[in-house]
Amino acid sequence: MVVVELGANDVFRRVPSDVWTNDLAEIVERFQAAGSGVLIAGTLFPPFELRSGGEAESVYRDVARLSSAPLLVDLVAGVAGDPTLNVADGVHPNREGHRRPAETLWPYLLPLLD
Repeated sequence: MVVVELGANDVFRRVPSDVWTNDLAEIVERFQAAGSGVLIAGTLFPPFELRSGGEAESVYRDVARLSSAPLLVDLVAGVAGDPTLNVADGVHPNREGHRRPAETLWPYLLPLLD
């Protein structure tokens, strides 16, 4: 089982969405071809999503649909942008900020364990 999460750095660096769409699709395809269950975990950190023009969620949904991989749309929902859950840079989660995504993942991972 593999959890694939990417996109925020690509958006931050202004990589065209078609480039990271292709990257995500290839990563998922390679893991699936190797026999792994794949969960796509999106990251919709608000400044990144604004910078992408809202494309990030569409990218995750499109790749999930085309690959039939389950999708957790926003791994950092409720964490991103909350200063009490992030280190001083305001982007990366602190200890508590990491616990919440871990708890959010479980309902998506359990079906892949069978």
